[in-house]
Amino acid sequence: MKRGILILFVLFSVVFFAQSIDKVRFDSGKFLAFAGSVAKENVSCEGVDLCYIGSNYDFVEDALLDGENVLEIYAYRQASGDGFIVRYRKLNSSVWDYREPTYNNIWNIPYEDVSLHHGELYRLNNEFLFLGSVGLDGENFLYLMRIDREGNILDEQELDFEDFLINESSKSGIEFLAYKSTSSGHSSAYLCQAFSYSGSLSEKGKQFKLDYLPDFFANGKYYRVEGWTNRELAIYEFGKKERKKTVKVPFSIPSGGGGYPVLGHTDDSFFTLGLDYPTSHIVVIEIGLDGKLKKTFDLTKAIMERYDLESLDYFEIGEKRIFPVPWSVNLIHADGKLHMFYLLGFTAHNYYRGIMVQRISVEW
Repeated sequence: MKRGILILFVLFSVVFFAQSIDKVRFDSGKFLAFAGSVAKENVSCEGVDLCYIGSNYDFVEDALLDGENVLEIYAYRQASGDGFIVRYRKLNSSVWDYREPTYNNIWNIPYEDVSLHHGELYRLNNEFLFLGSVGLDGENFLYLMRIDREGNILDEQELDFEDFLINESSKSGIEFLAYKSTSSGHSSAYLCQAFSYSGSLSEKGKQFKLDYLPDFFANGKYYRVEGWTNRELAIYEFGKKERKKTVKVPFSIPSGGGGYPVLGHTDDSFFTLGLDYPTSHIVVIEIGLDGKLKKTFDLTKAIMERYDLESLDYFEIGEKRIFPVPWSVNLIHADGKLHMFYLLGFTAHNYYRGIMVQRISVEW
């Protein structure tokens, strides 16, 4: 009986509210999560040091912690025009709400009437690096900017590409793949160029074309994962010759019909999700780039053990009625541990709904 209520609640929350964890980050020994649209008072964050709550119109795209301060990419969409701000401010709260877009700013670098499609921040020795896919006057391009802690722009670069994939990053610099779509007749492809930046921009190798974009870069190669067939996925390795490995997956495609997602990777493996159909449990799966299954972790079971539950029926803590089915799973593999982030839904007082942003970490 309660299972039916559970399924209806999850579908209502995901579809109607579009609540999700859009991104997670491990920075300066702390965990950052960037969640979808929901009111601040309806959010509970556990195991997250800094939680960003955005809307479709006001959101923080990325952030870096710097002692008591934080560097952020704040983006907005307005009828008068889109824009974004790279800002450095005092950090005085563990939750940022889209209804409080500006406060405690030390300095701002504003970009009015410039659309931000995708942006990321990195450290470069004692400075910061911004790399973004932006749009201006109908044209899309990559914009790279190096900044010091006082907000001075030390270097700017514009690249004739549409978006990027980070290959590697360290305090000494980044390597990334820039790409843009091309078309010839009825076929389309992507023109790609690898770059490195460590104070100056350099091309790495020659330009090349790919029919499909890779999901990640590992061990010096690009990989793409396709998993639209239940209990089976394909790993494509891009090189002089494209190689394909077919993998049998012991779990079904998770609910929602989006295939097997790529949640992250190591030097020799990647992570995805599966559904254990008999128990309705969500399982994290690690698959080697050689196509072999490495490890699995029953995330739903871990949540049930956390709350001493015997079933997937809702349970109550105080005024909250909590539904123990995780969705919008993200993860980070760092320092010999796998850190898994997810959302749980709850109701309270029978009239409002909220989400719980949680983390479970295990040795891996």
